[in-house]
Amino acid sequence: MYFDTVCIWIPRYIERWERDTLDGLCGRVNYRPTWRAANRWMWRRGYRVRLVLQQPTMDAFKFLKQRLRGRLAPMINHVDCALDFVTSTRAKAEKLQLAIDARWYKQYHRRKHDVAVFEQSTTYFGFKNWQSKYVTYADKPSRHGGGPCCHLECRFQSKRPVAALGIDSIGDLLAFDHRAFWKKRLRLYEYDPELLGKRWNGRHLSSAPVIWKSGNFTYNVDRRIGETLVRAVAAMEGRDRPILMDVLTASARWGRSVARVLVAVPAADMLSVLRTPNHSLSVKQ
Repeated sequence: MYFDTVCIWIPRYIERWERDTLDGLCGRVNYRPTWRAANRWMWRRGYRVRLVLQQPTMDAFKFLKQRLRGRLAPMINHVDCALDFVTSTRAKAEKLQLAIDARWYKQYHRRKHDVAVFEQSTTYFGFKNWQSKYVTYADKPSRHGGGPCCHLECRFQSKRPVAALGIDSIGDLLAFDHRAFWKKRLRLYEYDPELLGKRWNGRHLSSAPVIWKSGNFTYNVDRRIGETLVRAVAAMEGRDRPILMDVLTASARWGRSVARVLVAVPAADMLSVLRTPNHSLSVKQ
């Protein structure tokens, strides 16, 4: 658990030795001075440089806190919180990503925010949402120690969403509780296709399932409707796998409630998919 990217506006230009020190304390540093004509709003507020710190260490934050003690405090307006599930193979990392995509719930997600999958490797929840989005991928090594991993990110852009995380100063970055953050944000839900089918047909969840029998063949109508719905939603979005937020968006669009259909899954339990040889990503309780 770490900060993948942090953007900080600072009120003064920093010296070359300060930039070199930051380079050694981060994976990468982008130093972007601003000019009056290019960004008059930030210039009038007193800010002269935008620092983009990628994979910053705690020492980098301590260094900046010590060097930037002027009257005007730095302004943090972009934070990417990252979580790496390190695995033994890339295949297991990809398997875990598919399982998380099918169950990760993004709060306050709207239909216009969209879910996008690029090259079947990187998934964006809230792709068109400028202020916040969730990202998953498993085709790159972990930035901390290397090796295959399933990488999760929660990206927040602009001062207000960042401040809502409790981050107003560099000191807040040092004191940030990553574990508490992910405990709140990594909300995973499973759902039973049978219950989904009942809800879709407007039936009570506790009602007996509709069963059709023909000789020795038994057909659960509710379950089949739920499974067909999930496949249809994935096909409509051009995907070959189910994504929870697609199902919820489709349900809202068609006026169907999923109340009491979703069942919370502890994040730790998701790791069990790596130990199940023939784990299926079909949705079941």
